[in-house]
Amino acid sequence: LLPYINRNLKIMKNKIHILYRISNGSYNKVRLDNATKENCLKNALKTFPSNQVSWSLLGDRLNSQTYELINDILKDNSQVNFKEIDGGSGAKSFNIALDEALKLPDNDIVYFIEDDYAHLHGSINILNEGFNLGADYLTLYLHPDKFMSPQHGGNPEVDIDGGYVTKIYRGETELFHMVNSSTMTFSSKVKTLKQDEQILRKWTTGSYPEDYKMFLDLRDNNRVLLCPVNTYSTHLEKMWLAPLYKVKQENLESEWEKHLLQ
Repeated sequence: LLPYINRNLKIMKNKIHILYRISNGSYNKVRLDNATKENCLKNALKTFPSNQVSWSLLGDRLNSQTYELINDILKDNSQVNFKEIDGGSGAKSFNIALDEALKLPDNDIVYFIEDDYAHLHGSINILNEGFNLGADYLTLYLHPDKFMSPQHGGNPEVDIDGGYVTKIYRGETELFHMVNSSTMTFSSKVKTLKQDEQILRKWTTGSYPEDYKMFLDLRDNNRVLLCPVNTYSTHLEKMWLAPLYKVKQENLESEWEKHLLQ
């Protein structure tokens, strides 16, 4: 059975906090040519302007080159809180970001962002829409594993014909659907993070987060993870680019490259 979503909520705009994690290196992945640390950070700052949301940039064991890059990008943006951290892995840096999130007011929204994503304009509104629908967790990334059978490397719960059982909800401007998992770029309210802290820590104890198992565990505890049917972000690894509305697969790389630089 799919979890129940409580839609009897007051429509409101919530304060949003961005917790963006950046490091020097990354796992060995084939990304878009322009998917640099610089371009990803600039895209996030444009999509989530610091005069509309609260910004914290967490730099994990940065070398001098990355440190200088960040200082150059932030030189005219004093509203971004830049903090150096000593994590050394994706799991450890997430836990540090979670520590920061748990200090915030209960009803505020926290959006955890990794340093290899692109976002579309309007993402702020989509975050508010999803939580106004009653989501416990929200991802803006329509992961293509939801359309691939497990035999071809897709999500284990996708059928052999590429179909996925879900529920669809109508937001103010977009349709949203339930998904069973996402990556560590996701959003939630602080009060939900506090209630689920044990589960979040449980799956982020190694060198890398076990995000799939984490979100299944949350679902087993009746948490709802929503995603817009039309994606508002993507991971920039070529094989896992989110589908874009009315864009053919062969044009997906060039279209996301354009969006990243907008």
